[in-house]
Amino acid sequence: LWPVRVPVESVTPSATAAPTTPEPDVDGDWIAEMQKAGQPPFRIRMTLARAGTQVIGTVTYPTGQATILDGQYANGRMTFHTSHVPQFESAPATIRFQARVDGDAITLTTADEGGVATGSARRVAAVQAQ
Repeated sequence: LWPVRVPVESVTPSATAAPTTPEPDVDGDWIAEMQKAGQPPFRIRMTLARAGTQVIGTVTYPTGQATILDGQYANGRMTFHTSHVPQFESAPATIRFQARVDGDAITLTTADEGGVATGSARRVAAVQAQ
């Protein structure tokens, strides 16, 4: 007896693949309103650029500017840290970031020797050339 061949239905890959959502674009300037428990709110400015899973850029704090170190991005989440010597200090401050990117907002949690701060960043509108 010859085996009977059952035709396999042709299925296009796009019909079976789960719909993909584009990765959020984090490149550019962001202003974050941050706050530690029991302290007044403060602002930071982040300039971010992402290439694949790597994040680079700078963070400007009220006490100075720092380069992003060990920046990683995966599945809408970023982690990185910065280290800078704040104004009027002699020792460097290391600040660790965990962030969730959600479209045009980034939810941030930072930790340093002074405690944990939370906040939200919004993209800075691009200045149009005249």
